[in-house]
Amino acid sequence: MRKNLKEYFEQNGCKIEGNSACGVINGYRVNYSTAPMETNTVLFFSYYAAENDRQNIVDALKILEDKFTKYSFNVYGVTFLLNDWTGAKLAERIMRTIDTVCNVLTKNNAKGAEYCPICGKQLNDSEAQLRKIDGFYVAIDEECVNSLNERIEQSNQEFESAPNNYLKGFGGALIGGLAGVAVAVILNLIGFISAISSFVAFFVGILLYRKFGGKPNKMMLVIVTSTTFVCMVLSIIGIYVFVAGQAAVEQGANMSAFKAFSVCMQDEEFARYFYADLAMTILFSVLGCVFEIVKTARNIKRATKI
Repeated sequence: MRKNLKEYFEQNGCKIEGNSACGVINGYRVNYSTAPMETNTVLFFSYYAAENDRQNIVDALKILEDKFTKYSFNVYGVTFLLNDWTGAKLAERIMRTIDTVCNVLTKNNAKGAEYCPICGKQLNDSEAQLRKIDGFYVAIDEECVNSLNERIEQSNQEFESAPNNYLKGFGGALIGGLAGVAVAVILNLIGFISAISSFVAFFVGILLYRKFGGKPNKMMLVIVTSTTFVCMVLSIIGIYVFVAGQAAVEQGANMSAFKAFSVCMQDEEFARYFYADLAMTILFSVLGCVFEIVKTARNIKRATKI
């Protein structure tokens, strides 16, 4: 966290934990968070607004939206994703956004930190009623907590009872794997072996797995990862089998591509190139899949009790 940003949160009485901060600024509870592997800084404002004031808040906040500033609303408040060209400019944008949003909320009669963002009731002790939800601290009335937990439990039960559709999901994963193979072949033709093909295979596989009806759970990660890995390995084997077959044709040898590959593997230089490319493909596939697994696992993690 930049020095001026840290001083800003400290001056406003916020509690700072590593690259996160939380506290009441201008009457509203503000959560700040950033992480080394994330591209965006996140700001979350919790508040309660009456029905006739909500649209006014939505309209008023449109002045903040640009290529560096995106926002979305949920039942607890509004979340901002911020970025900028430099760290200094980003810090200025963060502080400017906090002041602007708080002013907009105040002008539109939004209730702040002393009120439940769901029902609007005044809290007896907002600090004692803080709950960590989706990584952010929100003060919620006890009745609302119980109601939310009932909904979460019902939603999780419905999710568990829904069909897994492994076969349909595998179809999507396979298409994703083939998309990765296509990228791998193209890159190989121009002399590159890259993790990009694994990223493509995994991303498309996850997308189509869910699109085809597969349930987004841990088994989805296992199926897509396995399919991606096998497709990437087979892409290298396929490329070398094809090259060996073409070489056999050019030499006028009457043999299949697989037989030609077997013969070529007896050549020390050919075998060395094959095993080197195979090892690099496995390495990049593992790196690509691990990166995507971490990101996807976080996205599909289901809520538990608040």
